[in-house]
Amino acid sequence: MSGGVSEATPDVLPIISPVESIGGFYLATGFGGHGFGIGPDAGKLIAAMVSGTAGPQALHGFRLGRFCDGSPIVSGPAL
Repeated sequence: MSGGVSEATPDVLPIISPVESIGGFYLATGFGGHGFGIGPDAGKLIAAMVSGTAGPQALHGFRLGRFCDGSPIVSGPAL
């Protein structure tokens, strides 16, 4: 038996997002065990986000604000 806290969001999607209230601060968290599988593409998306080349649609499903902007929180991937 194992125990501990799983680092995952309620909708099981990571947060890859700028923090709007803190200029220049970005989050990339909540991957749970999926980080090994999606790490390479997530890394590309994170690099594009930080460099300003990621379009808003690329980041929309991963935005931090989805938990407080009235979006429905659906358990499981909802992209």
